[in-house]
Amino acid sequence: MRTLLRVALAGTLLGPCSAVFAQSSADDALNACLQAAKQQHQGIVTGWTISKGGAGNEIDMTMVGLQDKTWKLVCTNGTLGDAAGRFGGMDYQMLSSRKAIPEVSARATATAAVANSTMQKMTYGLSWLGKPYYHYYFATEDGRTSQVDVNAETGQIDSTSSQRVSSSWW
Repeated sequence: MRTLLRVALAGTLLGPCSAVFAQSSADDALNACLQAAKQQHQGIVTGWTISKGGAGNEIDMTMVGLQDKTWKLVCTNGTLGDAAGRFGGMDYQMLSSRKAIPEVSARATATAAVANSTMQKMTYGLSWLGKPYYHYYFATEDGRTSQVDVNAETGQIDSTSSQRVSSSWW
């Protein structure tokens, strides 16, 4: 019985190793881009989207600066491009004062909750009750999209959802 349990546990733990390695290299690229963005502009990142294009990995980011200015930034293969700034409706003071958990920690929590998936997008914002949340979006191997909502005050997952990506059948 113990041997069977050990074999089952080993298969469970060793099976997703290649997915974990791929995810960690994506995290490294994302972390490098986020660090470069924070060095270029003071503020907090309120969203990012990872896409793979003809030029390689591209990460689109949104930041809210100290004077509530919203910055749109693009990072291609680890190189940060020019920023486009505009005045937006986001309040830096309100957004920054309500989060206690770093985005990197929330990302690790969300990634652990969705097995065999590729991280695609994060948005940070407040619920209608004023609670701060990191919303993570994943593409799963079985053709679904999953969303994980991590409470930015506690670091706990408050909700998850998953749906099959619809395809036109006619």
